[in-house]
Amino acid sequence: MGYNQEAYGAECAASQLTLKEHHAIRLKEGKKAMGRLRRLTGQMGLPPANCRKVMTACIQSVAMFGSELWWKGDRVEGTIGRAEQLQREVNKQARATTGCFRTTNRGALAMESGLRLATAQLENRQRRFGLRLLSLPDGDQAREVVGARSGIGGRLKNALALAHRGRTETTVLLEEPEALEAETIQEDEETAKAEAERSRLGLTMFTDGSRLDSGATGYAVAWQKGQSWVGIKNHMGYNQEAYDAECAALARALEEAAKRRTAPERVTIFTDAQAAIRRMASEDPGPGQKYAILARRHIAALRRARPSITIEIRWCPAHKGVPGNEKADEWAKLAAEEPEARGVERLQGGARPVPLPRSLAHIKREISTKKWDEARQWAGKRISAKKYRMPRTQQPDKTVAGSNKRVAARFYQIKTGHCLTGEYLEWTKSRASAQCWWCRCKKQTREHVFKNCGRWKEQQKVLWKEVWKETGRGKRRFAIRDLLADDRCSKAVLDFLLTTEVGRLVSPPAEEDVQSEASEWELRERREREEEKEAEAERLGAEVEDPLFLPTPAFMASAEEE
Repeated sequence: MGYNQEAYGAECAASQLTLKEHHAIRLKEGKKAMGRLRRLTGQMGLPPANCRKVMTACIQSVAMFGSELWWKGDRVEGTIGRAEQLQREVNKQARATTGCFRTTNRGALAMESGLRLATAQLENRQRRFGLRLLSLPDGDQAREVVGARSGIGGRLKNALALAHRGRTETTVLLEEPEALEAETIQEDEETAKAEAERSRLGLTMFTDGSRLDSGATGYAVAWQKGQSWVGIKNHMGYNQEAYDAECAALARALEEAAKRRTAPERVTIFTDAQAAIRRMASEDPGPGQKYAILARRHIAALRRARPSITIEIRWCPAHKGVPGNEKADEWAKLAAEEPEARGVERLQGGARPVPLPRSLAHIKREISTKKWDEARQWAGKRISAKKYRMPRTQQPDKTVAGSNKRVAARFYQIKTGHCLTGEYLEWTKSRASAQCWWCRCKKQTREHVFKNCGRWKEQQKVLWKEVWKETGRGKRRFAIRDLLADDRCSKAVLDFLLTTEVGRLVSPPAEEDVQSEASEWELRERREREEEKEAEAERLGAEVEDPLFLPTPAFMASAEEE
């Protein structure tokens, strides 16, 4: 069942506790881990990218340990409320990672921290567990759990969408695995390109696999016959991946070489897929195993026909002008896109082609795509498009995530709209008005401090000059929401924050209200002291109530509230 699940099952059996009781124990351990690691994620702590890794590896792995077995769904009796408990912890982790305030919109917080909502993580862990079971050798009892007549069997089957998707790729456990009697060579790009372009003795073949946006997959094998190119084009259907196509192409090239009446003195096969080369070197159960087994059969046939034959499988760089690679790439795309084209082989089965079994690599891709789609859909329902633009990619901006924690925290606060501006402080009732404390403008907003505030005029000129260089757009064509969402501008914005006190310092509105003065440091220190008290209470066993989210102001209203 995999290491984690075996350990979890053994722990449950030995302690005679229910899964619900074990979940409570694990959640408490996760809270303790958060308390111990709090300093690492503070203002003087690790960059956001490393904070995220710490949260994933040291806290979420503890709090969600064994969820593959106990999670039944968000609205199913037995697990109602558990995702909500975990979500509270994920919110804390996201705030610790980004340095955002407690009032920050949860959708924006999730996207900027890269920590997905608890429900999506629980669902994804169950899908991955099901895939691990499906990857086990055929005949393994643990593999039969998926789809079995039990609660977890049905949940795993539904999670992997196996009910109406036909056969699935199977693997086998070989009693005596065979070594690959061919040399696999992966050299640096320059050397590999030179090797692929030079002429050599024997049979030289180029392979490539392709998967289109439509999901159609195909592969091609090309070699020269005189001055022209000949070869094989094969359409693989819609339930395979480029990885499967690359592996299938290598096996097919060896098959073609083995079919020749006279075995060549040397067979050299070039591919631009390093993963496929590694797959050929191993017969272990997993995605693409059947192609590694087929490759060994064809190599054995070649060696029977010519014991002294030299067989090499080499890597060559893609899209670098190597004629054989370019031809194989062209034919692979044609095979995927036009199965009816002349010279393209159809799936086996004659007039009514039989689809290949759904590959494990294809299931893995679907799982990965679904987890990000769920996260993006959830976040999109909770943000205000007027104040915050969703990132183009799923991963956090590397420039910001790898920068100094203090500056990165200010960036995230400003990007989400919950930052130290007059507008925000008036809403939180920290100030009587939204007036700018630097130029006395009636309303201090993000747009004001980045474009019009006289206090930072010189820094604004530098910022927008750099933005123009990167994007070709000036400040009149850039809303601040769009500026902060464009990763090309991240470096310029970070430099602007470093040379100003925007989002860092709040001046007192008047002499009689000196008590309201608060710097970022002071606000952060207060919050950290409160969190330390909470962590200490948790270690002593007290239950601390923490609301999932606070109300959002009207000017930052989320789509959900609207």
